[in-house]
Amino acid sequence: MMHQKDYLLLALFVLLGNASVIEADSLRGLQDIKKTPKGVKKPKPDSCLRKPFRFTASVCDYERVVEEVSERMKKLSRFCDDKSGAPPSPKIELHKILNVTTDRDVKMIIERACKNGKISDDSMDEEDERAFPFELVTGKDVSFNKEFFDGGTYWNEEVEYVPDTGKTVSERPRKDSGPGPKNKPKSVLKNDARRVKSIAKKLAVTQKISFPENIPNFDNCQLRSAMCCWVSDRLADKSSKGGSCQTSRHNRCTISDPKNNTDICYVDMSKSKSSNHVSGGFSIFDKKTEGPTYCHGFAWSNRDHDITSKFKGNTLFHVGMSEFFFKRGYVKNLPGAPMCGCLEQMPVVTRADCSEVRVAKSYIIGVDSRQRKVMVKQSSESKIEHVPCKGVSNRTNDLESYYERIVTEGGATETELDKLRNNHIVGENNCPSATETFLKSKGFVMQGNGSGNQNPSDTPSTVPKTMSPTKPPSPRKSSLPSSSRPTTVSSKVPGEKKGNNHNH
Repeated sequence: MMHQKDYLLLALFVLLGNASVIEADSLRGLQDIKKTPKGVKKPKPDSCLRKPFRFTASVCDYERVVEEVSERMKKLSRFCDDKSGAPPSPKIELHKILNVTTDRDVKMIIERACKNGKISDDSMDEEDERAFPFELVTGKDVSFNKEFFDGGTYWNEEVEYVPDTGKTVSERPRKDSGPGPKNKPKSVLKNDARRVKSIAKKLAVTQKISFPENIPNFDNCQLRSAMCCWVSDRLADKSSKGGSCQTSRHNRCTISDPKNNTDICYVDMSKSKSSNHVSGGFSIFDKKTEGPTYCHGFAWSNRDHDITSKFKGNTLFHVGMSEFFFKRGYVKNLPGAPMCGCLEQMPVVTRADCSEVRVAKSYIIGVDSRQRKVMVKQSSESKIEHVPCKGVSNRTNDLESYYERIVTEGGATETELDKLRNNHIVGENNCPSATETFLKSKGFVMQGNGSGNQNPSDTPSTVPKTMSPTKPPSPRKSSLPSSSRPTTVSSKVPGEKKGNNHNH
């Protein structure tokens, strides 16, 4: 019969045995890593890359390490060239560096090092909790941000110009050429919104920005998609991409257009009451007279940990403020709709460009032939980038196609895709049918004149008893001819002040 002491000794023996097995398994392929006794010279490595080296990479894997070893062998060709004349092999060199005999062992060692060097998801979640509040992006308050995304504030309404010379800012010298303040540019966008540039350059590419759900424009985006549509260009700069605000002091760019990339079908005002301040109504747009409009959107996955979802606040800042407002000068909204908002609140259009977010991780990878090991450390700061979205069938910069890709990846459903196609992004040449379907749902019928114009019939028999066309609120004075304005039916909320409803 064994005594209690014998049991304890047996248990200790088993634990030590298991520890040896674990240690041996964890160091498979690295058996030669031992401390060199004092007084004994370290054996020289067989590799021609005798000095330890390290490099920075956006990915950490076997192929990237092989690529780096190959580049370094080329630089040390007089040491690394095979004496037999055979081309040097970076994979064989890694065998020598790590003292192993197969590619499988090298891959296992590198994969383990990459895994151990990566930052855990828990750490990333902690970073999410420290997201930069969107309210601080403008340095203003929530009401300013709300009005800006509706198409108002001096950010949208002022136009950059040079009052005395009649030249655009891009044509003038960097410093004023004449005396006095008369020659200085007025309403300079880069001065008005300089904080946007500062945020875009530093914080927006390294830190998560929260998504402003406290602004009604972005509250409850059911399809997890948002869009901006601009109708004017305020940047007096010939380098502005696609816009036409390049005129002189005589009209100060008050008649200016952005790049045209879509057709507007209609605006259902009941979807954005907090922006247009009416209880209902709609605007119908005609393809021939609607004027240039530029729409750009983005979408995100239904999975919270997907980068499109985690960094949707950064993408909103990129689309709504940094890229198209600050850099290109695109401003102002379509009548009855916000300038930017959830897709459900925006005008129904044929198409829209889009952006997607990418997070470029950074790894520092070290290779030491003397210690026979690979070391990896992931940088705590990742670079957040935005690129034109890539959709299905290699279609790029197209919101509908990108949303379809999200569906194929499991981040949205087929039902949601159908809603997007039927109610929001209807496709080229589909405005007439989409508008007709919408008007029928409101009790109206289309009355065509053979010219492609689309206007709701004002025949009494086509108007439902519960709703009749009423005179819309008096719009602000427009510089456009009456033929360029939409056909509008709206009803005012009693006692409510009129909000921003810029006509185009």
